[in-house]
Amino acid sequence: MLLVVTGVGMLIHVFSVGYMREDAAYPRYFAYLNLFVFFMLVLILGSSFPLMFVGWKGLGSAAICSSGSGTPRRPTPADLPARLIMPYGTWASCTTM
Repeated sequence: MLLVVTGVGMLIHVFSVGYMREDAAYPRYFAYLNLFVFFMLVLILGSSFPLMFVGWKGLGSAAICSSGSGTPRRPTPADLPARLIMPYGTWASCTTM
């Protein structure tokens, strides 16, 4: 799983360079993308439920931030899946702890 996450993350980074080349939010997008990959790795490498919970919450926060990185912070349709699914995952994580 570690190889899948790092491999797909690398491909996203490589293709995003060309896609975001002319965008003013280039540095912010890559900061959020790196944060997303970091929390994904924390989630899959976490050896305890509290550490996995930190990865899950960080992943949700990074997903919400990165989906609107090029616009002023108004909710967009891309925010909807993260805002709807993350609370259920949080509830499931808390009940298993």
